[in-house]
Amino acid sequence: MAVAWLVKWDWRQKWEGLQNNYKLLLASTGLFLIFVFGLFYTEDMKFGWKDVKIKTPLFILPVLFTTSYSINRKQIISAFILMTSSAITATVIGFVNYNTASDWVDLRIISPFISLIRLSLILCVGFGLGLWGLTKLNHFSKWFLLIPLCWIVFILGYSQSLTGIVLIPIILVLFIKFILKGQKLLTVTLSAILLVVFAYSSLRIYRMYKLVFINHEDVALEKTKSGVNYFHDLNNKSTENGHYVYRNINKNEVESEWTKRSTLNLKEIRNGYNYFPILYRYLASKGLTKDSIGISALSNQDIHYIENGLTNVFFTDCNPVSKRVYQSFWEINEAIQSGHFRGNSITMRFIFWKTGAKLFKDNWMFGVGTGDVNKSFLSEYGKSTNGEIRIFKLRSHNQYLSTGIALGVVGLFIFLFILVYYWNSYTGSLNFLFIITQAVLILGMFWEDTLETQAGVTIFALITSLLLFEKKDR
Repeated sequence: MAVAWLVKWDWRQKWEGLQNNYKLLLASTGLFLIFVFGLFYTEDMKFGWKDVKIKTPLFILPVLFTTSYSINRKQIISAFILMTSSAITATVIGFVNYNTASDWVDLRIISPFISLIRLSLILCVGFGLGLWGLTKLNHFSKWFLLIPLCWIVFILGYSQSLTGIVLIPIILVLFIKFILKGQKLLTVTLSAILLVVFAYSSLRIYRMYKLVFINHEDVALEKTKSGVNYFHDLNNKSTENGHYVYRNINKNEVESEWTKRSTLNLKEIRNGYNYFPILYRYLASKGLTKDSIGISALSNQDIHYIENGLTNVFFTDCNPVSKRVYQSFWEINEAIQSGHFRGNSITMRFIFWKTGAKLFKDNWMFGVGTGDVNKSFLSEYGKSTNGEIRIFKLRSHNQYLSTGIALGVVGLFIFLFILVYYWNSYTGSLNFLFIITQAVLILGMFWEDTLETQAGVTIFALITSLLLFEKKDR
């Protein structure tokens, strides 16, 4: 695009575009320039220049769209259709790869080209685009849009994307508020359906909450039925469905009885661990002791589930969304009871945010500088008394917090001012799409460093520039 911009030697058009959109251009490039300013007082210039290089789309794309690539409403819609189609195609490839893999693979393989959270942002934008299309198209073929809409909802749920689980209901609410506000019957019907779904979901979530957080007072037994002593790790408070995992264990009986039920070697490594913890957790989830009696109480189907790595009987009969919600509660409970955070995306974020908040508080005026954010996090992690936290290497996973740490309250204020300015200055013809995209991007930045990765920056800069610099019809 930059080469084409130079080849197109029409400087008069470039100057006119600059005159017509200079305020928006200043605001858009300002998101980039504030991080350049942060280089002046950073110590780690190598990391600082790397960070600024990643953020260059925030500068380049607004300049290109302002001075040369003025696109109209139809072209913008086409660009969003292409973006959504590409994301859907990627999920189809990932879905096939995941379900045809011969061995265990991470669920995140469903997003084969970029991180799942960034792909989820594009899919959520595409979901809003599809809803909008249903109301704007008059031809019967518009109902074919239900196919990609249903696929997006399915794949976000199947992949257990918290981003999708949170944002899809918000997009539906915005759709009802801004698009269906003049259609009373349809508004009331969809609102009633959403309320019923919300009430049912809330009840399910509450039941999962009780299942995870309400502990059973498991008695630490002395001997098994065969008279052999149990082992108890009373310091380990890990639970499954309220039952302690590391109480009432006789490893010899477990291993001996297991060989009668399965050919799987419990010492085999799966995802970095052997099968004993998986088996103990599954037994605990059913309230069984970890001995020969517990193993014999398992059904053949239970054995199959354990062989496939399932750690809780709840996972054998629940949908992916319920599994993700339950897993989130379990991660929180595990952190509270045992102080385990590593590998748990929800509770690790709590540590990232807590550490980030301290760094922001200690450097609140101008921040630590663009290049010193990573170094500051590593230094703060190293001070922790928790061994798991001391080896953390990731940053805040919150764009607002990351900006505040790098640039202080001054830089954060400018950052927020620019985002608000976008909302107030938009005069294009695609108002609902602008609301949806900004809602998705702005909310997504609460739990992800959107502008700290090349994919995230490019998605933000491209979507924002496409809508803000729409060519106005004369």
